[in-house]
Amino acid sequence: MSKKRKVFVYFQMKKWGREVLSLLDGLVTPAVIEKLTSENSDSFYGDNGEWLDSAIRSADPGKDIDESSFQFLASRFRERYTHIRVFHGCRPVDVGEYYQRGFLPMDPEQLIETARRYFLRGQLKEINEGLLEKAIAEISTKHRANHIYFVLDDRHLLNGAGEYLIYGSEYLYCLAIRLTGNCESILRKMGIPTIFACDLPVEMVDSWAIDELVGHLLSTLFRSFESGEKKTAPKTRFSFWIKRALPSEFIHSHYHPSHIRDSHNYHIVHESIETSCPFCKRPQEHIQKNQGRQ
Repeated sequence: MSKKRKVFVYFQMKKWGREVLSLLDGLVTPAVIEKLTSENSDSFYGDNGEWLDSAIRSADPGKDIDESSFQFLASRFRERYTHIRVFHGCRPVDVGEYYQRGFLPMDPEQLIETARRYFLRGQLKEINEGLLEKAIAEISTKHRANHIYFVLDDRHLLNGAGEYLIYGSEYLYCLAIRLTGNCESILRKMGIPTIFACDLPVEMVDSWAIDELVGHLLSTLFRSFESGEKKTAPKTRFSFWIKRALPSEFIHSHYHPSHIRDSHNYHIVHESIETSCPFCKRPQEHIQKNQGRQ
């Protein structure tokens, strides 16, 4: 029998705020919270937990701390949660492929073939294979190959990283802007803007990403005390990657946004008329069918 999922959802700040404080029980006491609320929250950095460690030592000078509060929470976060709700923005031609194959790490050769199909079919006569090969040689795949990127907050995809929804693959977009003509317009015509929500298994996330996430959560949580408890978490650009395939069973849902801010074009709002697909209504049935459960 599979273990019941315990999903961390960033938007549910009131819930995870209570859970994080519970996990820190014994370290973060009311005296620590009182001290932090009297300090300038601008110093509550997500990449350095000295501010919290200092408050703990100040509130209880006799307390013996073997590890930093960030490390303490990171280990307990892995014990508490089995999955993290994350989001991936893309522009698939066939949404159903994700429900069949899941998410696959970026394959440079496959994307190069896609580039040839998109850019060399005569839509823009000034584009030829020589120009495309030159662009391919100029674009590195070092930080893209074998990676799948996710964000913690889908609002970032709509307002800060809309290029993934408007143009699709970052690699294809980089090729397009190096070619003559308006190649970006070709990418805007392919596929449909899609945001997938996935429940990513914690065991698939590298330790460095969990450590950074915990730091970000603690910074966000204690800064919120300054202005009062919040039910909804503030917007965040927090992102990370995995280097392995994510099976379709971990897709929670998806949607097709109608308004997306284009960060590559003066933040103009792009309006999409396609806001639904055949898989919008009952995608879970499609997952089960492809897993042979029906």
